[in-house]
Parts: sequence; C-alpha cells; structure tokens
Amino acid sequence: MNNMNISRVRLDLVNWAGWLLVLTTAPLVWTGTARAALLAHYSFDTNYDDVSGNGAGGTLVDVGTVGNSGITTNAGEWVFGNGALNLSADRDYVSVTSRTFSSGSPYSIAFWAKKSGGDTGDPSTWDMVIGQRDTTAFFIALGNGSSTPGLRWRGSDSTTARQADFTSVNDTNWHHHVITADTASNVTYYLDGSLVAVASNKLTGFTYDTIGEAYSNSRDFDFHGQIDEVWIFNEMLTPAAVSNLYTVAPASTNGTTNVTTNVTATVSRLHVILQGGQSNGDGRADPAGLPAALQSPQTNIDFFYHESGDVLTTLRPGTSATSQFGPEITCGHDYANYVATDPSTRVAIVKFAIGGTSLISGWKPGGDATTAGDGPNYVTFQQTVSNGMAALKALYTGAVVTIDGMTWMQGESDDTVASTYRTNLTAFIADVRMTIQTNLPFIIARLSSGQTYLSSNGLAVIRAAQASVAAADPWSGLVDTDSFPLNADALHFSASGQQMLGSAFAYQLLYLQGLTNRFTPAQMAAGLCKPTADADSDGVSNGDELLAGTDPTNATSVLKAKLSLAGPALFDVSYPTATGRHYSVETQPVISGTNWITLLPPETASGTNSTRAVTNSAAAGFIRIRATLP
Repeated sequence: MNNMNISRVRLDLVNWAGWLLVLTTAPLVWTGTARAALLAHYSFDTNYDDVSGNGAGGTLVDVGTVGNSGITTNAGEWVFGNGALNLSADRDYVSVTSRTFSSGSPYSIAFWAKKSGGDTGDPSTWDMVIGQRDTTAFFIALGNGSSTPGLRWRGSDSTTARQADFTSVNDTNWHHHVITADTASNVTYYLDGSLVAVASNKLTGFTYDTIGEAYSNSRDFDFHGQIDEVWIFNEMLTPAAVSNLYTVAPASTNGTTNVTTNVTATVSRLHVILQGGQSNGDGRADPAGLPAALQSPQTNIDFFYHESGDVLTTLRPGTSATSQFGPEITCGHDYANYVATDPSTRVAIVKFAIGGTSLISGWKPGGDATTAGDGPNYVTFQQTVSNGMAALKALYTGAVVTIDGMTWMQGESDDTVASTYRTNLTAFIADVRMTIQTNLPFIIARLSSGQTYLSSNGLAVIRAAQASVAAADPWSGLVDTDSFPLNADALHFSASGQQMLGSAFAYQLLYLQGLTNRFTPAQMAAGLCKPTADADSDGVSNGDELLAGTDPTNATSVLKAKLSLAGPALFDVSYPTATGRHYSVETQPVISGTNWITLLPPETASGTNSTRAVTNSAAAGFIRIRATLP
C-alpha cells in the first residue's frame, strides 16, 4: 500500500451485532488487613487452652475409654501448628466457657474438621462439632448419612426460623467450615474458603459450651475424628477474612487477630439482575452442553435463587428444578464482562422461575405495591427479591447496590388464554415497577416461532402481544428467540438456545442501562430510544452506536478514523475509543461482502484515542475499524 492513493482508502464503522463469548474471568487479587474481634481461639496444638488471651480455655472430658481422646500430633491429623483435637465416637468432648449470642447479634464460628469412617448407629448420622451439651438445641453438626444434610446449624429449636441445612461434603478429608450470623437475620455458610449459601429470615441466637459434642444423652451423637483451629468471633467475617482463615493460621493475641485478606479492594459496586418466568426461565438445558469454563461456578458472580428454599451462592449450573440450567449462566457471564471490569465491581443475579406457571393466575399482579391480590408465584418472587437484596447488602456492606433490570421468559402456559396476555403483561410490568423500582428496565423474551408444542393460534397471539408491549414501553426491551435452538420437545430451549437467550438478555440490559438514560422524556415518548431508531439522524442506529461507544443523541459523536503514512508499507491508524469495547483493524482489496482480513487483532479500549501501526504492501485496498463488545 506504499504507493496507494490515500483518497481511495475507505474508513468505515462496522455495526457488529453479535456477541463474543469470552470464557475466562479475571481472578480477584486482594491485599490489605482486617482486624477481627476475637472471643476465643482453640489451636489444639498441645492442649485445650484459648490462645487468644481471653481466658476461655477448655478441659477435655473423656467419658468413654480413658485416654482414647486428646491432642494428636500424628502426620495428617492436624492442619496448622503441629497438633489437633482427636475424638473417639463415645461422647468425649472439650468443655469450654459458655457463651450466648442473641438473635440479631453478629458472630462467626470457624473450624477445621476431619471425620473418621466406620461409624455405626447415631455416630453414623451426625458428627457434633460445637454447641450446648444436654439439650437438643444449639449445635453445628456435620451429617454423615445420605438422609442428613451436609451441615446443620440449629438455634433454640428445630423450627424453620431457628434451623438451617446446608449442602456440604461427606468424606474423611480435612475441610474448613465457617458459619456467620449478621444483624439482618442471615446465617451464612462457607466451605473451604468459598461461599456456599445464605439462609435468610433466621432467629440467629446461639449458645455453646462444648467442642466435639452437643445434644442430649438421649442420642449418641458425637464427633469421631479430628478438629483443629476453632475460632469464635463476635462479628460477621467478610468473605476475604474467611478465605484467609482457610489458607493461613493468623496469630491471635489479646482478643484480636490480624486477618490478612486476599482482596485488592472492598467491593464498592454491585449490579443486580432480577430473573423470572416459567420453565424456560428456570432452565431445562443439560449442563453438559455448556463450555467447560461455564460448567464450573463463576466465582465473580453472586447468585441468589429460590428452589425449595432461598440459597445464596456463586453462579453455577444445576440449580433449576430439574438440576439443569437456564439463561442465568451466560446472562451473568456476559453482563459481568460488560460492567464489572475491576475487582471493586461485581454482578449478582436474583432469580425465581417455576415451570408450568401462567401470567393469568400464578403470576397475576394485584395492581399495587403490596402482595394483596397477587398470584402465589408472584408473591414468592417478591419475597425472593426482598430476601436476596437483604442477603447481598449484608454480604457487601458499604457497597452501592442497584437493580439494573429484570428479564422475563414466560408465556407458554397462557396459550389457551392468549387474548388476555397483552393486558396482563402490561399490568404485571407496571406492578413490578411499583413494587420494586420505578422505571425498572424490563426485558421480554418473545416466545419462539419454533415452539410448535403450543397451539398455533395461541403462540401467534402471545408473540404479537409481547412485541407490542415492548414497543410501547421505552423502558422495555425485546429478545427475538426464533433462531435459538430448542430441545426435541419443541417447547424448551436446548443448551445452545439457553446460552443465546442469556447473552441476548445481557445485551438488552446493557443497552437500556447505557443508552435509555440519555434520552429526554419527549424522545422516549416518540420511540426514539429504541435500538432500531436513529435519534440523532446520523445514519447509525442507536443500537449500533451502543456497540461503537458513541452518543446516539449527538450527531457529531461518530467513530472516525485517520490513516497516515509512516514509512514504506507502514501506516498509522488512529481512532477514538470508548471503555468496555474492543477495536480491531481489518482490510479487503475490494469491498465484497464479509471477506475481511484482520490486520490488527482486537484491542481493549482505554477510553482515549488509539494509534496503531499497520503494515501492508498491497497496491490498493480498503480498511475498516471494527468495534465489538467484550
């Protein structure tokens, strides 16, 4: 190109409407120190003392065969400090200073435990770790049998408000367990440094006086194995502090411990997405159809969902009613790539969707900001949102937590009453906004034309209603699902279809968050805020301007590029960039469809002007700048 006439060079913007799925997540790197309010620390290195300096030392009570429990220093039988508490299955325990936490008072109990096998009778059901002896109340226990949960926390009785069961492991390896309680009635469980779940709406009061035993002598529940590094705090540990206790054994003295965190900065911003609907919103797709990177938990995204109860964990497949996955997997992944570009910002999803439910009954809106007249599914959804937001705010104290929008995949169960769907959907969106957030962005997934399991007339009417509601509402977006693959039942989206649905939801949310707020009420009323509109009449649609990172309300805001000769067969290409975009440079000898050749690979934008060197010895040709989302 060194002899090329510069006037023949074409610099143009390609409006790229697809999504690039990046199956990697940036690891969080944390630094800093947090000081935890320590009540007791039993290291069990050589004895049963409280090494925190608070004077809450313990005494071994060997009620079975004398001498068969005590401190072990055998290899593999301790985690830190060269020793651990070894207990046989005959109700031996360490008696410690009794302490009571009232409901609403924060506390944390952390410990390492390694269960031994071969138990029979009651010991094969529960291993009691800490609690109050001679009562059926107040204990933390590890389940052993297939009929018992992985870990049980119990307060003053076994009612729902005073007990929480958590999924855990059932083996004979060392594992680290942490239970925390906060001032917002949440009990949180961490396993091996990672969040497992949050149990909401609990009366969190707890009393303990023994380690290695709890429960009354009416049953022979006890601990068989080793316990090490028991920590008791009168505050709720942060996720970073929990992770630190899992990886190291920090020193404790004078009632405090310096818990070195592994976080670069506290989370200061949390973007929340709400998800609702019926079976396709819940998910009927096989997790084996996901890319390998998405089959594992996405630890950078929080997930609060309601199935048989409320659960707070990290985003992962297998959480639907059928242990499959729905649109949450790629919706969370893609949206985090868009908006959570540094460790101080995270994305969370709060979801309740249930198969076979209709808008005319189960999701029926009562018409006001209360649950009066609401259908049972809608009531559960509102409770899930309330509990989820409370749990997330408790987890990320000090963070700005906002609801960025809601996604809706529903309509299949209304095909026999399709004529009412437009009215019902309009009323439902209005009720959601009255109840949860004014002008909440609401993304509607239109039923697919391929869902031939439904009656043809009902399907057509609902599809038209969904498109009409979205078109009339400036704060609503529409996802066209016609190209999304379905399972053989011609009703549910397949693994690839669910991934496409989630990605489309994420893009629509980004559009409404990134562009809608720029428009005046008059422009919104006129429909000029929609992705297909061109509000500033510059020849580029609003949706394409989102992709380019330009302002859709300013005709002078365009993606312009300059080409200058820098040497033989060497050119400099300069163009403005917007953060959250990738820019590549491509060429063709003649304009002929899509056969563009990449000269320079995608470059992550910095938000400033970019100049990149291009080497090309062709006599003539065309160059373009391609802007894409992550």
